[in-house]
Amino acid sequence: MNIDVFGDIKNPGRYKLDSGVTYFDLLERCGGPSRGRTPKFVQVGGPLGRVLPLEGMVEEVSLAGEKHSLLMFMSDRSCPVNFTRFLVRYVKREMGLKPPVILKLEELFEKFTSKEVVRDYMVEDFFKYLEELRGHQEKPLKKLGVLIEELYKLFKDEFEEHIREGFCRNLICRRTFDARCMSTCPAHVNVPGYIHLIRNNRELEAYQLMRRENPLPFICGVICARPCETMCMRGELDSPVAIREVKRYLADKYNEVVVEDRLEPKGKKVAVIGAGPAGLTAAYYLGKTGYDVHLYEKNDRPGGYLATGIPEYRLPQEVIHREVSHLTDVGVNITYNFQVTREKYLELADKYDGIVLNTGTVVGNKIGPDAVNVFTSVEILRDVKYLQKKLSLGRVVVIGGGDVALDAARTSRRLGSEVEVITLERNYNEMPASKEEIQGGVEEGVILRNGWRSKEFIREGDRVSKIVFEKVSQVFDRFGRFSIEVTDETMEVECDTLIFAIGQSPDSGYLEGIETDRRGFVVAGTDLATTDPKVFVCGDAYKPGIAVKAVAEGKKAAQSLDRYLGGEGLYKGRKIDLGDEKPLNWDIWKILREEEEELSVQERRDKFKLISKTMERDSLLRECDRCMRCDINTKEPDIC
Repeated sequence: MNIDVFGDIKNPGRYKLDSGVTYFDLLERCGGPSRGRTPKFVQVGGPLGRVLPLEGMVEEVSLAGEKHSLLMFMSDRSCPVNFTRFLVRYVKREMGLKPPVILKLEELFEKFTSKEVVRDYMVEDFFKYLEELRGHQEKPLKKLGVLIEELYKLFKDEFEEHIREGFCRNLICRRTFDARCMSTCPAHVNVPGYIHLIRNNRELEAYQLMRRENPLPFICGVICARPCETMCMRGELDSPVAIREVKRYLADKYNEVVVEDRLEPKGKKVAVIGAGPAGLTAAYYLGKTGYDVHLYEKNDRPGGYLATGIPEYRLPQEVIHREVSHLTDVGVNITYNFQVTREKYLELADKYDGIVLNTGTVVGNKIGPDAVNVFTSVEILRDVKYLQKKLSLGRVVVIGGGDVALDAARTSRRLGSEVEVITLERNYNEMPASKEEIQGGVEEGVILRNGWRSKEFIREGDRVSKIVFEKVSQVFDRFGRFSIEVTDETMEVECDTLIFAIGQSPDSGYLEGIETDRRGFVVAGTDLATTDPKVFVCGDAYKPGIAVKAVAEGKKAAQSLDRYLGGEGLYKGRKIDLGDEKPLNWDIWKILREEEEELSVQERRDKFKLISKTMERDSLLRECDRCMRCDINTKEPDIC
């Protein structure tokens, strides 16, 4: 039989369907997803047909029970909420079915796909309407109800983000965001707003506006992975606006100038366990909102992994201390050298009205034999930055391809070692490490060997002296699934020190009454509530990620705890009036990006001094003039 295949694929059209063909087989015959994307789900049988998630695409193609011989593949850039909105409109406009329940659902999805505040009763109405559709006598309406329920179950996180936060992670629902940089930033900082204030000579207010959504702008100005810049519209023309450098300029100049304010005390006590970026953020907002906040940290200084794992040449402890000074200004009490145990945790649970967990991922993963010269990146980086040990490592082999692997490698180079980084990934583009980390490592003499997997560890006594690697021919299949394939080719690499940088795990053994997954990560809902209603989680203890993601989760955990305690929302500081818009610079297209200035390779190779520099004011103003202000210049209604 023949089948029509459409969607986000390279070669849509009619194909002959043979027996035994899976959805993935068919997708491959169609050339795979377009534009380097990965499949997300497939709809079988037309607009009201059933949907299968990525995991279900290994099944044999079946059109049983479907009226139409149609398949539509949707990619990872699609939005299931906007797709559901389309389905409701399709039934109303194309099929002419307009019972009250459809009209009410359409109205709801207009709210779900915008920034409009969604009330709890609207969510209750949503499920009530679904139940009404599933029991409807009209077969198309019944199928629609079943289909929407399937989509909600498969993509619950995305539905909840739209409903609770007015956020569309794939930037499809245009009415949910003002500018792509704001939406892509996990903390949703008003980037165009503070750039506008800088252009109008209101730099202190620009810094205050930035701090409303991110109380750690100096830290993020130094180490942020800049997801905002990946979606900057200026980058589609030449290069994105240097948002991180602009943020750093403001934080460097005005960190000590800004004066904090806070609401009157609420008479409720909350504890934050862990002073990583998520915990610092949660404590800051809760303190500012009037809660009596006590922050507990196991180390003798704040920062969590920032203080023990991000090398000094990338993030000096001084920067962290400058940022954390604002916490005491909003009444946060900090206790250091507090190692949480189950007994201590239960004491805190009895003492406080609410708790935020941010205990991070403190255990490095490793494979192979136990040997005196085998370490994790967590151990090496902590020894060097936190304990300030002068290690003699000899020839170093680092296994791993992320930023942490490069941090361990570049740290080892500064200690005088010859360093090789061995990665599964076959090239720089496949590596999860940032391009600037890769470039920095190569400039400093780190040798990268891509496309190898450890096969055997050869010991001499109590040490690993050599590792045998096998050549990797594939890491991910063409659909983005992790799928390692190797060849018969091997190589041997000698080492004096072996460092694993293959991920980290949490230590959640202190918890009582809190559900964790099989790896120890705390299980939580989209509001970051745990199975204990008074306890919320954020940061790497929940899901590992970059620093600004931790900031965003700390803020969300604080919001959820405030809501649990009957609060009316977080206080983020006084609102900033942006004033009149200033016309764009007529020479906007001629202005080139101001690249971040760094120490020379010779200056940084054997030193731990901060390698990046804060831009000058002239550079700042030129960079701000590059902003296209897409928050006001590209506003348009949703496209169906």
